[in-house]
Amino acid sequence: MFEEKTYKKCMCKGLLTHRRGPLKGQPVVDETGQQKSGWLGTGCPKLEQRDHGTWWFYIELPPRPDGSRHRVRQGGFRTQKKAAKECKKVWDESQAGLDVGVRETIAEYLDRWASAKNDVAIGTTDKYREHIELHINPFIGHLDRKALRKVHIDRMFAAIADRNTAIEVHRDYVQLLTADCDRKREAWRQGAKQDRAVLRAAWHEARELLAAERKKMRRVTGLATQHRVRATLSSALGDAVLAEEMTKNWAHLVRLPKAKPPKPLLWTPARVARWRATGEIPSKVMVWTPQLLGQFLDTYVDDELFDLWHFMALRGPRRGEACALPWSEVDFDEMEVTISQQVVYVAKKLFATEPKADSERTIKHRLRDGATPRQPPTPARPSSARRPERRGRTPAWSSPRRTARATTPTTSPTGSRSWSRTPGCRPSPCTGCATAPHASPTPAEPKRRTSATSSATPASRSPWTPTPTCSRRPSRPRPKPP
Repeated sequence: MFEEKTYKKCMCKGLLTHRRGPLKGQPVVDETGQQKSGWLGTGCPKLEQRDHGTWWFYIELPPRPDGSRHRVRQGGFRTQKKAAKECKKVWDESQAGLDVGVRETIAEYLDRWASAKNDVAIGTTDKYREHIELHINPFIGHLDRKALRKVHIDRMFAAIADRNTAIEVHRDYVQLLTADCDRKREAWRQGAKQDRAVLRAAWHEARELLAAERKKMRRVTGLATQHRVRATLSSALGDAVLAEEMTKNWAHLVRLPKAKPPKPLLWTPARVARWRATGEIPSKVMVWTPQLLGQFLDTYVDDELFDLWHFMALRGPRRGEACALPWSEVDFDEMEVTISQQVVYVAKKLFATEPKADSERTIKHRLRDGATPRQPPTPARPSSARRPERRGRTPAWSSPRRTARATTPTTSPTGSRSWSRTPGCRPSPCTGCATAPHASPTPAEPKRRTSATSSATPASRSPWTPTPTCSRRPSRPRPKPP
């Protein structure tokens, strides 16, 4: 039963007296007989004054699951009415099942939530932690979990926008430093002999400043990332509401500007010519034509991973699914490939997991008329004196490091910027290989292959079309075992 108990106290110090019992009103003495001094609390004689002290409340809640008493005491209220209102609020929250009396910050709750999130993929959990550490905790991680409101989340995204502005200003500053460094370097190279020492010192000073500022550069948090950050926070708060640890999912009420995805464009001859002249890519997502794809396959027809490129280009499996494909899931009689596992790249490490939801499937593959599939190698039985060795060309999972390095980025765990530095190779959602033609002035001579060239690859190609190649050169073929 709810029973309101409010009282007033202060933080004054003075001589202590007994407040209750048979010795009420008498001084509190120590072993030597002297009166003790300390916090007066509710015994301060100045509490009768209206502006002295603050109001507190005390409430007895139902016992905890282990049978122990559950008491809550809070204070600091200016009036008795506010203390009584907060006391009633705590009682109502306790009756609703909330964990009253538990103090936990947003950062502590999100860390506990991410650690207990075992119903999502390992890559999703890694993204959750990235959003929490980089975007949520720096702005609202210090707040109490129960004190969080919509206005705090709005301020968080406003602070992210301000941070983006500061990052862009710093980028412009770095560009100015780069131009200044280049200018001083040219002045040193072209300066008079008697001035070269001074010019060289000025150039070195500019170069050191540029290196220090480049280390401070950060990535801008785009609208798409902000939407994913809000979704992460909304998922965490939604679980807290279901667990009766919060009353409302405040992140669900926050509205952000719409994030428009980049529009895919085709590499037409005119766009290829403009890219070669200016180096500008028309869109973040560029798609090859069938002719460019065919030239890519013809250029790397002798690469040890050609079968993987051919399969990914014409059947479109996910990159991790193709890297995790073992020989046991390849049926050469029916020309079928079964997707049963995948490789994910998280925190610069490779993990073998199950495919995404409803992604276990069988993919049909068709060869050109008269072509024969390349059979897997038959490993020799190892002798008892040495360990067995893997020989021959195998799919990715039999040799994870070589294949994963060729198809998995090493500079970003998000898997989107590994080949984007060179215009010749950019990841594509359509082919999974690359999306920009190579900048070579003349096309490579097409190499004919009678075993794996699909009917989707055009037979004739224009001689002026650029040959798409990858910035990663094909490795030399492995020596045959004796």
